[in-house]
Amino acid sequence: MKFVPNTKHRDQQPTTGQLWNVPASSIGTCAIECYKDNNCTSFFLGNNKTNGPCIGYSGDIDTDNFGLLDAEGWSYFSEQKAPSTTVSPVDEAMTTALTIYTTAVIKKGNAGGNACQGSWMAFGSSCYRFSRSRSMWGGAKRKCFRDGGHLVSIESREEHEFIGQHLEHKMWMGANDKTKEGVWRWQGDGRKMNYTNWKPGEPSNGILFIVEDCAYIRREKGETLWVDYPCITPLYYICEKDMPQ
Repeated sequence: MKFVPNTKHRDQQPTTGQLWNVPASSIGTCAIECYKDNNCTSFFLGNNKTNGPCIGYSGDIDTDNFGLLDAEGWSYFSEQKAPSTTVSPVDEAMTTALTIYTTAVIKKGNAGGNACQGSWMAFGSSCYRFSRSRSMWGGAKRKCFRDGGHLVSIESREEHEFIGQHLEHKMWMGANDKTKEGVWRWQGDGRKMNYTNWKPGEPSNGILFIVEDCAYIRREKGETLWVDYPCITPLYYICEKDMPQ
């Protein structure tokens, strides 16, 4: 089951079934909040503001109509109750928003949602583990490999936002330019990085004789940013592996 945009409550929000009201920076962020709550089946997103309200609801709020439409700065999304072909045509900007949204959400209620065992967390088709101890980048890579994975590769804004929601420390990720200076790749498969979210001025490669060939991710003043750093520094780290089928 997946969510789709819904136009039933364009004029006002329902008054019953509200679960929570939290700030959200995007459709994907709000979708993740609803996915994390097993009781959440729909949500309103106030998308006319930065970090606008994301309001989750339980129960079936009439989902007869489908289409990506806004009213008074709000969008309503609910679990899909009809074939996706019933979604109304929309303009390019709205289509982009819908694409971002549907790629951000794991299908609710399927077995994959519980396929990540122990301290591993699920998102998309991967499992993630946030370490509770520090290690140098090379040691973190070996520990992830030992557990069947690799240091995390962040390949979309939605994945970046998911990681950011769980950060408590500076944490190593798989990004590095150890093979060729200035050419950043992911440790897991060696691919060049198509998506990035560097802190302004990064990657800087350090100063003087300090070499910064590895990168960590951190929360800073409400933003989730990437910074290059010396690989020999002990930091917490994030492992990623494929979700079991």
